[in-house]
Amino acid sequence: MLENFLSLGSGIVISKAVAFIGTAYLARRLGVYGFGIIGFATAVCTYFAIALRTGFGPVGSREVARTPGTIAPVSAGVIVLRLALSGGVFLLTFLATLVLDKPDTVKWVVILTALTYISLSLDTGWVYKGLAKNRRVGISLVMAQAIYVSVLFLVVRGPEDILWVPLSLFFGELVAATYLAVPLFRGAAWAPDLPRAWSIFRASIPLIIGQALRALINVFDVVLLALLIGEVAVGLYTAAYRICFLVMLIAHSLQVAYLPDLSRAAHKSSARASQLVNRALEFSAALAVPMSVGGILLAGPLLIHLFGAEYGEGAEAFRLLLVSLAFIFLHGVFGLTLLAHDRTRVLMWIQALGATLNVILNLFLIPRHGIVGAAVATVAAEGLILILDFLACRRLGIDISVGVLVKPIAAAAVMAGLLLWLGPDANWLLRLLAGMVTYGVTLTLIGGLPADAYPSPRSQPKG
Repeated sequence: MLENFLSLGSGIVISKAVAFIGTAYLARRLGVYGFGIIGFATAVCTYFAIALRTGFGPVGSREVARTPGTIAPVSAGVIVLRLALSGGVFLLTFLATLVLDKPDTVKWVVILTALTYISLSLDTGWVYKGLAKNRRVGISLVMAQAIYVSVLFLVVRGPEDILWVPLSLFFGELVAATYLAVPLFRGAAWAPDLPRAWSIFRASIPLIIGQALRALINVFDVVLLALLIGEVAVGLYTAAYRICFLVMLIAHSLQVAYLPDLSRAAHKSSARASQLVNRALEFSAALAVPMSVGGILLAGPLLIHLFGAEYGEGAEAFRLLLVSLAFIFLHGVFGLTLLAHDRTRVLMWIQALGATLNVILNLFLIPRHGIVGAAVATVAAEGLILILDFLACRRLGIDISVGVLVKPIAAAAVMAGLLLWLGPDANWLLRLLAGMVTYGVTLTLIGGLPADAYPSPRSQPKG
């Protein structure tokens, strides 16, 4: 499990670290307004791409894990179907852009960002994830971001070069998708299995609806901020969210590592499924708690030193988003469990309730409190999803041990005490490193390191 997580997780961490360098570069070169345009375009296109991503990724990986067989024909069928869908999605994006009451530059950035629908359609990373062979996926992620950031450094010098940003991203993702696809189709008879691809898509429709509703939590606030307040507010909010998004991807890679085993255990042994869920929860908590606590205490300095002094205004919203980040780490485990048990409709309704709460709160809070109101709405929605996912897993008979949270919280409390003792005047990087070391040492001393963090099995912690 550790090797599977590290194969994908290290690729995600490295790729997003590279991408983060590009993000910081863009934030300074484009300014808050230009960075807000990129954030708005990304939010819009990410939402429109849900059918392409969710419609094949998770369910496709699950099917590959259960019945690894004629991979090439199924992969080819999925690519063909995805490309057909991407044409329709691109048309919807284009039409939506035309009615925007925004400058032409904003519209062009959105349209060019929509080119990533093509590279997403060609991505076959879901096949490797289903086979628990994540090393190549990790390499592809690093490749895509390295190419993207390299092109940024070459061509983006100021706000006037903003159109190069989505083109650079598309080129990097296209090269990475090719790298993944070549080994699957080399020497294979790969007549597209369209019926199987369509069955995968149909099986994931409840998941698509649920994810579309869930994505409202991450997209609706950005769009509403752009429409009601402007691109500067979006730039501040996006800067804070980019840090959180980097950490969310770590959570995703961790949880995907458990999907093959959970999918096999779901219909065989509730005891084995419960064991896997608690191991995943233990690992997630060990990562989520210190990131959230430490980030809250260092929010202002992190934004200022990473993006520039003008982004410090987003610190309060950033602190709130870090609270929601902890919720996402935890309910991601429960959501994965529901997926493995084929409870996609349950997931859909839970996401619907969370999205409804988020939309209502955003409509009420953003006009009054701006980006802070948007962050409050996000915390409330993620908290509701966490509670409902937990209850749904309990109804499946999963024996969840909340005791796995105690030791990470205790170690994070020691870390927080040290950071508060050092005070805000101490060097921010020193405080960050000291906090990381303190948390790691404390967690080790109290026996709280997750079982799956060890290369070889050890006895499971009690409680």
